[in-house]
Amino acid sequence: MRRWLYVGLSLLLLISFIQVNQAALAQGEETSEQAVITSPLPVSELFGATVVRGTANVPEMAYYYLELLPLNPDFTMPQDTPWIPVTTAVKNAVENGTLTTIDTTTVEDGLYALRLTVTTGTGRYFYNVVAPLRVNNARYSELVDQIKSQLQGDGLATATALPTLTITPVPPTSQPSTTPDSTPRVTVIDTISAANVRQCDIADNSQCPVVGYLRRGQTAQVLAVSNNTSGWFQIVLPTGLVGWIAPSIVIASGDINAVPRIAPPAPIIPQPTATPIAFPRVIPNGMAIEGGSAVCGTPFNVLINIANLGTIVSAPGTLSLQDVYPVSGDVNASASVNYPSLNPGQNYVVRVQFTVTAYYNVEHELRARTNNQQFTIRYTLAQGNCNR
Repeated sequence: MRRWLYVGLSLLLLISFIQVNQAALAQGEETSEQAVITSPLPVSELFGATVVRGTANVPEMAYYYLELLPLNPDFTMPQDTPWIPVTTAVKNAVENGTLTTIDTTTVEDGLYALRLTVTTGTGRYFYNVVAPLRVNNARYSELVDQIKSQLQGDGLATATALPTLTITPVPPTSQPSTTPDSTPRVTVIDTISAANVRQCDIADNSQCPVVGYLRRGQTAQVLAVSNNTSGWFQIVLPTGLVGWIAPSIVIASGDINAVPRIAPPAPIIPQPTATPIAFPRVIPNGMAIEGGSAVCGTPFNVLINIANLGTIVSAPGTLSLQDVYPVSGDVNASASVNYPSLNPGQNYVVRVQFTVTAYYNVEHELRARTNNQQFTIRYTLAQGNCNR
């Protein structure tokens, strides 16, 4: 019976994962094998510092970023809940590597979807969603409490319940060593799963960024102590990385007084933000064939949306439109149309009539261009009465 219960739960989670991803792609979002999260996998449990791996390397990539979205209790995606940013825009491409590291203690426990968004310089967006994922920061502290409770319940926490050990003395060597290990070290306190290791000795992500993590159960050697009364330790991680850690989240051992007192690196001073320059930015950002289809030899209308994404009123302009057979590059039809001045944030739809008489039953490309910005869509030209 238990076996069939596990099978049923697994199928329920799989169906929920498919539904979440279908909902994420129902809005016409593009996908690519060069924009994908490979870890964590769906139905994973996250805690502490979680490494996100994958690929963000689409052609003409501008940047990528990651976001979290709390899911409904039935694993569905809420309609009007905003995504929580996990990273800022990252311009460096990643090929089957680390996209970022998530600190799950910054969000509440619960079910989430993790989304990767990769953008291009031409205005295209590629998405990949992994869901459901469960953030469970409380699980491991509860597990420690359960173990302690079991030990006390079994009587192992008292000295009288411990078994008597018989120790056989080892014959001394010719040069016995009785000096205890006094190497200064620190370990993370039991109540947290990982501690931040920073570039300097203040807890400020912008002025003193995190450079690594010391995880629970790991030990790091102390190299120095801050001389500015903060008491932070300069440590070397097992990976060889050197950084600073707060004394409130570690337990020190060994001869700490023997290490030198040194000045940590100065915090990063934020540079004043330059006053933004007001400018217009008119681009084509949407296009569709009126009625949804085009027939060879029959006039059809193309609707192009033009938007002013700048901060001031734009001057009037001209938009050009071409119908191109992408295999050979042949231009089957072209036209130009004027549009008026646009206020910041304003949209304007222009209509262009085309008649195409070549390359039916194959894919065509419509290219709208203005102000050195291009927007394209592809469609298949129906044969109609051409060559009947």
